[in-house]
Amino acid sequence: MSTTFATLIVPAAVAETAREVAAALSDGGVGMFETQLSPTGLEPATHFISTGQINAEFSALLHDGAWLHLAASHLANLREVPLTATQADCFALVAQSDVSTEPPFDAMARLGLHLVEAA
Repeated sequence: MSTTFATLIVPAAVAETAREVAAALSDGGVGMFETQLSPTGLEPATHFISTGQINAEFSALLHDGAWLHLAASHLANLREVPLTATQADCFALVAQSDVSTEPPFDAMARLGLHLVEAA
């Protein structure tokens, strides 16, 4: 299975959906979207980021809410992982996410976001 590099940034409003879908797709998706971002670098987080190698097959799903939901539902069922995200949730996730092949700090700079400093 081939991999590709991706930087994924999601708004806080859809972060839980992103976490759930990522975990449904693969064991490698568990723990994604935990790194907090905001315009000031202070809480509250407005966005979450995950970056690194992902399965190339999953890359295409990140641009199509219907296919993303179908794949997540199927794999969640096969892997016996809970998935409550609806197709509408996946459409919202795709519409609001920033998906690029940029290094993470380049993508963050383009969006005007900074790592949230730990308190």
